[in-house]
Amino acid sequence: MEYSTYNRNRTFQNLCAGYGCALPGNLSGNLNLPYNYFNAALFFNADGSISDYEKANLVPVVERLPFVEFFNAVDVFGWVDWGRIQQFGKGNSPDMLETPQFKTPGLICYDSVYPSWIREFVRNEASFITIITNDGWWGNTSGHHQHFAYARLRAIEFDRWVARSANNGISGIIAPNGEIIQQNGVSGFEQDLPVRFITDSTQTSYTRFGDWLPILCLSLVVGFGAFFASRKNGLRARSVIGIEWLSGN
Repeated sequence: MEYSTYNRNRTFQNLCAGYGCALPGNLSGNLNLPYNYFNAALFFNADGSISDYEKANLVPVVERLPFVEFFNAVDVFGWVDWGRIQQFGKGNSPDMLETPQFKTPGLICYDSVYPSWIREFVRNEASFITIITNDGWWGNTSGHHQHFAYARLRAIEFDRWVARSANNGISGIIAPNGEIIQQNGVSGFEQDLPVRFITDSTQTSYTRFGDWLPILCLSLVVGFGAFFASRKNGLRARSVIGIEWLSGN
């Protein structure tokens, strides 16, 4: 669905308001235009209000030209219209899909493998995590299962329920401890997964402090490496001095 299609958006608003339901969805548009189009998620609430999220972590080449900002900066003569060929626009704000009852990120596909990005949503009191994805391009490989496993990691990292909807992939409901409550198989068929889960506002140590553990480990490795390297050089220097002193005698 094109983001700029006003009448279509109004149709969904009227449907949701008329039936008292909420409707999440994914949208994209024609890329051959002189302005940004986003791979994004829309949420039509029962009262007719709309909230949206623009995908921030785009798949290189497939969704966005790598290093397009750099190429645009060095192209001082403007030989190439980088804005037109960059593909999807890049979202930069952790916007939630919101109702009066809950807030949830509308993560899209590749977003789910970036815990530091999801952390921004949880710090802003996301009630649970929502993932929308199309895994059809994995084909007959284990990629479907690996991508689904990332969702389990996110549930554990942030102590949040995860609702994952995938066409040509694995949809499922995952508990905060990583347990799979419901899931369907890898197929192109729609399947409802009715389940009730509790929204939460707890914050894990990772949510509060981020990647402190790998940063600490890296700092220790660099520190110990520098210490032993300097000590080795010091021993070598003393050995040379000792040999010269013996030679002089």
